Amino acid sequence: MARLATQPHRVLFLSWVSHSTRSASLAQALGVECHFVAGGRRLGWLKYAPRAWQSWRLLAARRPALVFCMNPPYFLPLLAWVYSRCFRARFALDSHTAAFDQRRWIWMRPLHAWLVRRAALTIVTNDALGRRVEAMGGRTVIVSDIPYAMPEGRYPLPADVFAVVFICTYAADEPLAEVCQAARELPDVRFYVTGNSAKAAPALVAARPANLEFTGFLSQAEYAGLLRSASAVMALTTRDFTMQRGGSEAVSAGKPLITSDWPVLRRIFHKGALHVDNRAAAIAGAVAALRADYARYQREIVELAAERQTGWLQARAALTAHLPELQKG
Repeated sequence: MARLATQPHRVLFLSWVSHSTRSASLAQALGVECHFVAGGRRLGWLKYAPRAWQSWRLLAARRPALVFCMNPPYFLPLLAWVYSRCFRARFALDSHTAAFDQRRWIWMRPLHAWLVRRAALTIVTNDALGRRVEAMGGRTVIVSDIPYAMPEGRYPLPADVFAVVFICTYAADEPLAEVCQAARELPDVRFYVTGNSAKAAPALVAARPANLEFTGFLSQAEYAGLLRSASAVMALTTRDFTMQRGGSEAVSAGKPLITSDWPVLRRIFHKGALHVDNRAAAIAGAVAALRADYARYQREIVELAAERQTGWLQARAALTAHLPELQKG
């Protein structure tokens, strides 16, 4: 850690999104520089061209010995590989579940495997993905969860209302329609859906129940304030092996969690959480059950926060142990 702090440009973390708490938290914990590049949002697949150009200029100016890349998109680690060949550097991947199973990337799996074999290291969120990396011929370290200090923020909510925040990016694996239906079944509970609602089906937004609000895009302070003010948080996915960063944010905010019933999520969020099968009735039932035994789930989520801090320190030690050798070109 001290060595990296005195050589801030020897390691650099790049992500092609406007912000990622995982990327920012991982970079901060390792003491390395973090950059987000997110230009050209309305260009479809062509958006990666200006991002690649901005990233190349950054890399050429900083000349890091090691580049961590958020993955996907595969084009970022491909750029990092080109950089590594030109400047005798190395690159590593922080691979999210989408890198392995998201439909839009499946046709490029051979490229993914090729990159994994050439990466100095691939970070994944669970053992199952770690085995897949090893099967491709790559080297892996598992970092399931990264605690971070959530800012206080501010987002006023009505007094004396049980409020549930559904953390949403409007991805295909998020059961938004089921959440809307669950809200209809619980008219005395207030639901808040985060994220850019312009990505949602217009008919779904128009037909939302009166007790559900689409917040739209929030600043980091507003987002933190909303989570801290809410009674509980939901982070749901229909896709197995998907680590829910929203679940980690719930733990950071000290709020009980409702998440999907997958083995990975049961293992990671084994306290202070209810696990559902993503049906509207199950979601509504979980909200009611959480509300009825709220003190217990509130206590358990605090216990889980302490446990995950210990787990993260162990994972960070495993990762930092690799850094000196990873920086050797």
